[in-house]
Amino acid sequence: MRRFFTFLILATFTVFVSTAQEWNISSEDFNQLGVLEETTEVNGLTIYAHSGKKVEIDANNKSLDGMDYTHRLKLGGSGDFDENGLPLGRVLAFPVSGNTKITVTGMSSSSGEDRELYIAVDHQDSVFAVFPALGPDISKGEYNYTGGAGTIFLYSPSNGVNIYHLEAEPEKNVREWNISSDDFNSLGVLEETTEVNGLTIYAHSGKKVEVDANNKSLDGLDYTHRLKLGGSGDFNEEGQPLGRVLAIQVSGDAKITVIGMSSSSGEDRQLHLAADTEENIFATFPALGPDISKGEYEYTGGPATILLYSPSNGVNVYHLLVEEEQEEVVEPSDSEWNISTDSFKDLGVLEETVTVNGLTIWAHSGKKVEIDANEKTLDDMDFTHRLKFGGQGDFDEDGLPLGRVISFEVEGNTNITVMAMSSSGSEDREIHVAAGTADNVIAAIPALGTELTKGECFYSGPATTIMLFSPHSGVNVYYLKAESVPTNVELTEMPEIRVYPNPATDRVFVSVNKPTQVAIYNLAGSVVKSRMIESQNDFINVSDLQPGMYIIKSQFSNDFAHKLIVR
Repeated sequence: MRRFFTFLILATFTVFVSTAQEWNISSEDFNQLGVLEETTEVNGLTIYAHSGKKVEIDANNKSLDGMDYTHRLKLGGSGDFDENGLPLGRVLAFPVSGNTKITVTGMSSSSGEDRELYIAVDHQDSVFAVFPALGPDISKGEYNYTGGAGTIFLYSPSNGVNIYHLEAEPEKNVREWNISSDDFNSLGVLEETTEVNGLTIYAHSGKKVEVDANNKSLDGLDYTHRLKLGGSGDFNEEGQPLGRVLAIQVSGDAKITVIGMSSSSGEDRQLHLAADTEENIFATFPALGPDISKGEYEYTGGPATILLYSPSNGVNVYHLLVEEEQEEVVEPSDSEWNISTDSFKDLGVLEETVTVNGLTIWAHSGKKVEIDANEKTLDDMDFTHRLKFGGQGDFDEDGLPLGRVISFEVEGNTNITVMAMSSSGSEDREIHVAAGTADNVIAAIPALGTELTKGECFYSGPATTIMLFSPHSGVNVYYLKAESVPTNVELTEMPEIRVYPNPATDRVFVSVNKPTQVAIYNLAGSVVKSRMIESQNDFINVSDLQPGMYIIKSQFSNDFAHKLIVR
């Protein structure tokens, strides 16, 4: 019989925003490094080096574009790569989240010979730009990388090149609304709220907004139309817009440019910029009376709706721009470890910690871990070997692993699947899943004594180390998988749930914020109790259940799942 257990199911929405990176070799972070004979990472720039391909930072005075450099990074010769095109020595590397402008300041290490610096992505041969490292003079080159997330490599294909400065600036996400464009210039009088290319124009019959012809010029741009906010913005009692308000969505920090003027040639007026509500003003554009003008303003914060409105009299808007840093959607990555594969099955008895394909097996002479032959089948997968935790995991005083623990790194939200069983045919046991330290247990996955079982749990949070171990007796692991959750998928937010008392003896209360069918499952996966919980005072009688561990969860959804102890 197939056993399948689902434990903690949480939800989150995470978006990572890329930021500009800059590495000045004259800064204190670099200028004391000297000769590097091993790979070193400084502020996100990885300097690949080994004893055969050293990299040196030394004093050297140069100036360019008003900047004075005191030190250089010397790539003394050609870059060194492995058979997979990945760097080993005399290579610089940094990650990018997508389209990026890369600026290199450097020169040849020979004053009489021009050389080159290759710029590649992810592989030695994926060269997309070449910086000409001139012999006589320091120079600057700017190159555009176009593509998804990757790692940029910089290296010389042959001879020495000196680097003084590197910059990586993600491509900006710019949205603009030019009222003279065809999308706007024929709108006329608006008496109801209208959305055009992401700009919402709030209007109603009492607070109309009009787009009409009006010729103005600024910064080389000729405008033929304007959007007229004929008076003060109109909001409801909660500060939400109703009329004569413009609204734009931003995902975070943004630069907002406004081009406009007062509707009165003899009176200067204002245009407020607010975040989410009328009163949360973070900037004010002075709408001058005689001339069209431009204002640039920085919004700092999380996702928001930017509101633009006049606090009193008419203001005319000709052009709006919003500039945000490029968003990075983190793609999911999967890691899978099958103990029956060649990478694991011949390891035998481990008395010291080893790492295999990203899975670290913690062991020492007092807490050995063994991989031996043992045939099992589950979910159409045939296993020939198992990893044996001979007893409880061993940790130091800080909760970090020493022995009888397996661990792996995650970048964020991750589904974790384990196939395991108790090492005792007559005793059910469990595997604890912890994040960061042994005490931060996020799930307990049952390891049945009678047959191989599958358990799943969900880690929700930032990058960390996931650890699996037995809290007391022997457990055997056959298979492990970690599946990253893509950050562009917005999952359903969980209702707040309380299950108490836990442990329970006669009744268990389940506090839910909506009527929910709740079931209690034994470790064989069978429903032993089920009841519709309709209020915070509802409970389930557990006095007739055998003492032990159960799972209490929403029966027909993934709203919640908790471990329940009955005594």
